[in-house]
Order: sequence, then structure tokens, then C-alpha cells
Amino acid sequence: MVSQALCDRALRGSLREHRPVSQWLVLKSTLSHWLMTPTFVVLPLLILVFLPWMIPRLRWKRFWSCLGTVLLVVYFSATFPLTIAVAKKGLVTFIPPDPGTTADAIVVLGRGEPFRDSRVQVAAELWRNHRAPFIFASGAGDGSEIVEQLKAKGIPDAALGEEHCSQTTKENALFTASMLQPRGIKKILLVTDSPHMLDRD
Repeated sequence: MVSQALCDRALRGSLREHRPVSQWLVLKSTLSHWLMTPTFVVLPLLILVFLPWMIPRLRWKRFWSCLGTVLLVVYFSATFPLTIAVAKKGLVTFIPPDPGTTADAIVVLGRGEPFRDSRVQVAAELWRNHRAPFIFASGAGDGSEIVEQLKAKGIPDAALGEEHCSQTTKENALFTASMLQPRGIKKILLVTDSPHMLDRD
């Protein structure tokens, strides 16, 4: 358990230590938000399709109009449910199989009650199989609950840790790193799922 003050301090420390990563995450999040807002994408592309024909002296009107049309088709195709399902399947396909190696800790990301039981089960099995001596749960509204469920499964208090302040996947990473690195934990086993891996935050 950590206080909000400690969480705030840990986050500030993590942002200083991981500034290049943090800046990339902010850029990625901003870009993802922009791409997931149709108005921000469709309107400029429609302008690209029709505006060239309204400028008499503009060269390559057909090129710019065709480019806008192609990008519109690509954007709408990418947002189809079937496309998203194929992308998720592809993401899982490229994940390498579990080699069975050991690590310094097992990190369980919280993502709400529907996913909690399965994640707790996987983390407990990894711990019982001696894959790592320590389990760390991360997430506001999830960290404490995950720890309680792990205790109910017989995992001792000494093998458990958590933070309950992170609101996004980015904060999961920052808070977890800031709390585990001082303990000398460098290699982890991450318990998550494919939809969470696609999380833009």
C-alpha cells in the first residue's frame, strides 16, 4: 500500500528518469486520440479531396484528390470491426511462446473486474511454479483487490506488493518501475491480455 503523496512523488521521479519514454508515450497517446476521433481525420481528408478542384491554378489536382480518397478508404477500412478483430489476432500471433524462464517479479496489470479473476489465477500459478518470488499488482481500483484475491489463494504477504494510484497503462508502467527498480527488480513477467496490449494510454 502506498499513499497518494508517495504515488505523486514516484510519478514525478519516474517522469524525470524516463523522460524520453514519457515523451514518446505522450506523443503516441495524442496521435492515437487524434486518429480515433473521426472528425479530426475525416474533415481534413474531405478537404483534401475537394479543395484542389476549387483552386484554379493548383497543379496535380487529380493527385491530391485521389490521395485524399485513398486515405479516406484506408481510414474507414481500418475502423471496421473485422479489421480490428484481425489486428488483435495478429498481435497475439506475433507474441513469442512462453520460454518458461524465471524473473525477479510477476507484474499484474489491473483492468477491471471482468479480467481480474483470470489474471489472479495466472499470477498465482506462475508464483507456485517458482517463476518469480514476488507478485506486484498495479492499478487504481484493482491493485488492492488483486492482492486480496492472491492472499485468499495462499500467497504470503511477503511475496505481494501493489500500487493503487495508476489510472492508465502509461501510469501502470511508471508507478511499477518507480517502485520495483529501487528493490533491484529488473526482469518481470507481465500478466495482461491482448486488448490491454492495444490500450492507447
